Amino acid sequence: MIDVPAVGRGAAVAAVFVIPAVTVAALAGEARSGWALAAAALVVVGYLAGGAVAAAAAPSAPFRHGATADLALFVAVQGVVAVAKIAAGTGISPVALAFNSLLAASFGVVGAAARRRVPARLGHTGG
Repeated sequence: MIDVPAVGRGAAVAAVFVIPAVTVAALAGEARSGWALAAAALVVVGYLAGGAVAAAAAPSAPFRHGATADLALFVAVQGVVAVAKIAAGTGISPVALAFNSLLAASFGVVGAAARRRVPARLGHTGG
């Protein structure tokens, strides 16, 4: 069973990093610019943090909740991005969406695993 509040907490933490990064990347335009690289790094940090927070909030199934939190945020953000791209006439790539959704969920699992490996550093004693 999915703990919706735990997923929401993880997604909210990830959103603090991911939404500004996606905004910067969209405004920067050029995919090879330094801004795009910084935005990508911020997205990764956000997804790792979101997975860790969701895992901490649902210690009985940390990996499931880490992946679900990041996937939920990905779907929400990409929904907005897809509408903007379609409106601009640039279209979307279903293959890129599928790959990036799996990547987001994977970062959530890695964040959950990292949280389980270093609980004392995060101020937690178990789970």
